[in-house]
Amino acid sequence: MASKQRERAMFERMMDDKTLSRRDLLRGLVTWGGATLLAACGQPAAPPTSNGETGDVAAAPEAPAATGAGGNVVVATWGGDYQRLLGENIEQPILAPQSIVVTHDIGDVPTRKTKLRVEKDASVGSLDVIHFGDTDMYEMYQAGVLLDLDQTKILNWVNINPQFVNAYSIPHIYSAQVILYNTEQIPAPPDSYAIFWDAQYKGKVGILDTNWTQWLQIASQLSGGGPTDYEPGKTKLMELKALEPQIFASQEKLAEALQSGDVWMTPNWRARGVMWQKAGMPISMAVPQEGAAPVLFRAGIAKNAPNPDLAYTYLNAMLDPGAQIGFGDQMGYIPTVTNALMMPEDAARMGFTDEEQANFVESDFDYIATNNAAWQEWWLKNFLS
Repeated sequence: MASKQRERAMFERMMDDKTLSRRDLLRGLVTWGGATLLAACGQPAAPPTSNGETGDVAAAPEAPAATGAGGNVVVATWGGDYQRLLGENIEQPILAPQSIVVTHDIGDVPTRKTKLRVEKDASVGSLDVIHFGDTDMYEMYQAGVLLDLDQTKILNWVNINPQFVNAYSIPHIYSAQVILYNTEQIPAPPDSYAIFWDAQYKGKVGILDTNWTQWLQIASQLSGGGPTDYEPGKTKLMELKALEPQIFASQEKLAEALQSGDVWMTPNWRARGVMWQKAGMPISMAVPQEGAAPVLFRAGIAKNAPNPDLAYTYLNAMLDPGAQIGFGDQMGYIPTVTNALMMPEDAARMGFTDEEQANFVESDFDYIATNNAAWQEWWLKNFLS
């Protein structure tokens, strides 16, 4: 009891200390009170999984000391803001002191998938760490190009939210897809994805050119399809094409169009909306009645990685509570480890209510993995052409 009282007193002193920056305070919070503070701050729960696993919060192990051995690790990832924040929150503060040099292999999702498949039979490939969203990561695991992870080589594994655990990747950040809209052009929150098909908004819908899976899911929801039937969405998407949506190759270009008012709305991760709001953009987010689609961005190791030991060090750094808080504070994503604790206002802005989580859209990873390549071909030849 005395220990808890001392922890409470320490926390209150931190809250009262005006000399602490917001980042200092956020990083300091990870040392106090574990599950107790998590509940007190209203941390949103993780989405349910099929096996409904639960678990106790484990004590955070000490970070591995810098060995000085160093080396080079090749990380295949997105560019843009994500790459920048990997550098600011993981690579520079955690890996650089260990003399680990990171080489980024930048490419879109199809490019990364193709490279993994092409190098599958090589004794040693060119990639160490691989970043994907959860559905793409599952597809690559089914393709046999990812390593089954040795949990003992990732000290921060014990802090992963149990609902996010799988054998072949670590969960990095978490959000869900909602409707992002420019409040100067659309003052009332849209209540349905159907707004994208409203003729009065012709030419004002923004689409990322790599989001065929998400768009097929949205269109199938509006057309009577389900988790294992996206086919009705194809006809619906061709109706959207006739309304001349604008196509973008990156989140950054889409943001510029939303900022200028050239685009008025788009489906996107709530985290992006939080990030753009903090940058001063006139953006708000609405959860549609069809339900938000959760997403986990993950990292795995190529089965024939040239530097697997450094890849494990990289994955461990991604789960560092300070690094997770940095991504949440700067990019709006919810941490995936139980010892990275958010401020209450951030938890409310980034997260989802119990009711919204209960209405999360289900995804069938087997169905998506089986059909995704064919959907991409259809998207390129029919929708984007």
